[in-house]
Amino acid sequence: MIKRICHNHRQLLLLSISYLAQSAFAACNYEVVVIGAGISGIAAAKSLKDSGCNVTVLEGRDRKGGRLWTSTVGTTKIDMGASWIHGIGKGADGLKKWNNKFNPIYQIARDNNIATVSTWEDEDNAEEAFFWWQGGKTSYDISSFTENFEQFFKDRQGSASQTTTLEQLFANYPMTDNQVNRNMKSFAFGYLFGSDYAADPDQISAKYVDTESYFKGAEHIFPDGYVQIPEVLSTGTNIVYERKVVGIDYSGNKVSISTQSGATYECDKVIVTVPLGVLKNNIITFTPALPSGKQSSINSLGAGLMDKLALEFSSVFWDANMDWLDYISDGDSKWVVTLNINKYLQKPILLMFNIGKDALSFASMTDQQVLDSAMATLRIMYPNAPDYVNYKRSNWGQDEFAYQSYTYIKAGATDEDPGNIASNIDKKVYFAGEHTQFDFLGTVHGAYLSGLDAARAISQAWKFKAFASGMISFLMLLTLLF
Repeated sequence: MIKRICHNHRQLLLLSISYLAQSAFAACNYEVVVIGAGISGIAAAKSLKDSGCNVTVLEGRDRKGGRLWTSTVGTTKIDMGASWIHGIGKGADGLKKWNNKFNPIYQIARDNNIATVSTWEDEDNAEEAFFWWQGGKTSYDISSFTENFEQFFKDRQGSASQTTTLEQLFANYPMTDNQVNRNMKSFAFGYLFGSDYAADPDQISAKYVDTESYFKGAEHIFPDGYVQIPEVLSTGTNIVYERKVVGIDYSGNKVSISTQSGATYECDKVIVTVPLGVLKNNIITFTPALPSGKQSSINSLGAGLMDKLALEFSSVFWDANMDWLDYISDGDSKWVVTLNINKYLQKPILLMFNIGKDALSFASMTDQQVLDSAMATLRIMYPNAPDYVNYKRSNWGQDEFAYQSYTYIKAGATDEDPGNIASNIDKKVYFAGEHTQFDFLGTVHGAYLSGLDAARAISQAWKFKAFASGMISFLMLLTLLF
């Protein structure tokens, strides 16, 4: 009799331990809504779906990818949003956890046989031609000027405060006060800093320039478009398109999400992956209002603006061996850099860029006005430039699902602001996106990793809940035994 009782106790004990172990590794059964089918939202959704969560992605557009927008110019696929894998790896500067690892975007491309093309090993190694506002190539020593400009910055960055702008840091830059040098200074700001941060020198924080991390290795682009990455990651994911979210109420036990179409959704957890520009414009009403610290960080960071104009010609009339065609203008900084797509895709296409206030000024112009400005610049550089045959224009500042290109540390902001935005609210509202990752701020791989971080936080919350439930059951069984 005693043996039978002991045997039964052992069986109950083994059963309870088994139940506890199963609880600890139970599949997530949260209902999760992810807002946004950009790379961060898709990364989060895939990770949660793989862990067993019931996931729905709400996307305001009629396509996936967000600011990964692969369009066409004529018959050629061109990325009008993000273009590059910024450093394929292996390794990332200052981050040991990436030692001997590829950039995760490049790793996805490799794993899925998505073709990429190397552009240059480092931006300093890119082949460039410089053009003068007076016409043709310049004989001015551009390299010496930009090298001195960079050294001046490096020598003084340590004295920059949180509110010091790049423009303020260069207020006493030594140079002869003539039109050539004034134009060169304006060019150097756009050429050295503007294209990296999609902003103007009176906005960029001097303190935080070049303090984020970066992946080593060559810069790559996608001949068949960046959108292949979100496409391959989203296989099997439930994405509901044309569902613009306008409200998130997290005051109750469940999160209630309202959309412009009138459709509503309830869930246990929500991940908000809309761009910083959308948060800044208060497109989504949060109930209760966002915590003051999080809102302050949203207000402080900079929503950078960079727009592209892709021009296809009947043939190549420019320096075909160059990566960049750089333009020093007379009194402004429009069309500072132009990328020679032909060098990588063997298509007669130029990709022209505008940054910051110049991109903003073009935002309200018609396509024809923008095209006229671009062609006027090209014909200063190349007087015999023919008419274009096809074009495509981006206008991210007017895009209601973006209101920006990518994020930068604005003067007054700090490196803690991205993390403040990423922090969850009541373990119900989570945030992801390139603006929530300081290490890789403003990059596709940063956005991707932020989505994984948010998904991981939810999965860990579920594991803790499941383990706690299992522990309670275990303790209850122990009371029956003893």
